[in-house]
Amino acid sequence: MELIEEKIILKNLVTNDEYFSKVFPFLSEKVFTENYTKKLFKCIYEYNNRYNKRPNIPVLTLFVEQVKGVSASDYAEMSATIDFFNQSEEYNLTWLCDKSLEFIQHRTYFDYLVDGADAFEKGELDRELPEKLNKALSISFDSEIGMEFEDAEKRWDAYTLQEDRIPFLVEKLNEITKGGFTRKTLNCFMSSNTGGFKSGAMCSLSCDYIRQGYNVLYLSFEMAENKILERIDANMLDIPIDDIVKLGKEKYLSRIDEIRKKTRGRLIVKQYPTSSCHVGNIRYLLRELQLKENFKPDVIMFDYLGIMASMRYKENVAEHIWLKGASEEVRGLCVEYDVIGITAMQSNRGGASAGVDLSIGDISASYGTVYGFDLIWGLVTSPEFDEEHKIMIRQLKNRYSDMNLQPKFFLSLNKPKMKLSDLMDDAFSENTPTHTVKANDDAEKSVFAVRLNRNGTSNTKFQFD
Repeated sequence: MELIEEKIILKNLVTNDEYFSKVFPFLSEKVFTENYTKKLFKCIYEYNNRYNKRPNIPVLTLFVEQVKGVSASDYAEMSATIDFFNQSEEYNLTWLCDKSLEFIQHRTYFDYLVDGADAFEKGELDRELPEKLNKALSISFDSEIGMEFEDAEKRWDAYTLQEDRIPFLVEKLNEITKGGFTRKTLNCFMSSNTGGFKSGAMCSLSCDYIRQGYNVLYLSFEMAENKILERIDANMLDIPIDDIVKLGKEKYLSRIDEIRKKTRGRLIVKQYPTSSCHVGNIRYLLRELQLKENFKPDVIMFDYLGIMASMRYKENVAEHIWLKGASEEVRGLCVEYDVIGITAMQSNRGGASAGVDLSIGDISASYGTVYGFDLIWGLVTSPEFDEEHKIMIRQLKNRYSDMNLQPKFFLSLNKPKMKLSDLMDDAFSENTPTHTVKANDDAEKSVFAVRLNRNGTSNTKFQFD
């Protein structure tokens, strides 16, 4: 790869306003390789930091003359480079930005490799190196400048666009969200106890998504892959989870073969040790899945957020800081990969002692944690609800619609089959129209296959081709 000359970058920083505003935020002294180019950039940086604008050539010339501790050779190179700035040659802005981006990515990548090698020579292992390298390659210049109020037509199209939504097979949930969760969002189930059906709800939605032909990546940070897939089996086979082994191997495989003919979505379940996985690990997994399996998820299940790791914060920070950081990082991942993120949280002690209801104040660790979520549904169970085979959902946050219209609602719950569905008679939905969901037509022609990885790599695949 032929890299752009550093002096061309520096020239356009002081002569081109558009280039400066686009590229300057991504530059640092470290990406430059020569002493004199480092010092010239430092002059530009310090001037901008002091006056909040770029220096022009005459101003930079005066600034350089005042720099102390510069060798005679470096000063001569700096002066010669400024003379180069006065040349009349102009560059295509698109080409210039593209080559500058390549330069920044290359230099950042190289520096991370060098740092990793230095650590290795000292007997240390930089476990964050894969994420650092990915971060270098993911650097990009954001060319979008936002949406103006006067652009009503564009805004209307955004209001009515349904392509970025993935519907539920539960009509009540479509009603509450106006047609389904939206891509680039993070949505959360919360309950007050360990038996609150958080993972069960995520498994139920996973099955509904793959029935419609969508791809799901299920990340478990606690439960073993085969236990997650056991719940998936119960839902897909429509039998109680304890009855799966009673089928016998031959009948089990036969039933699965029947499902193959109806479903094409793909589900991959990946387990990580508790508190060991952060978004850097997930980015690496997503690249590997794309490269090796041609798999790109539409939905990612994070089971669950509270036992993930944070890239920014270590375990010794306060819980609310760490949890807020982790939620922000996960939501950023969902935006980056254009997916729907679904996770779960345990309520705090107040929520656990609240009995049959939850409030936003029951969010574990900190109220500030909620800002990273687009939706939070509290799952409320009780012996009475269990007898009636239903679960109450308390809306704690909802950016999709006005949750005050229906602050709580009921769904049918079949725990043995790990399945959520609509109630025939919902006391909280009187006179409220429902949104009918139609599965993808292609789902009727699809193929379902199960491949269990038994080689100890902890990467189980449940594939719907």
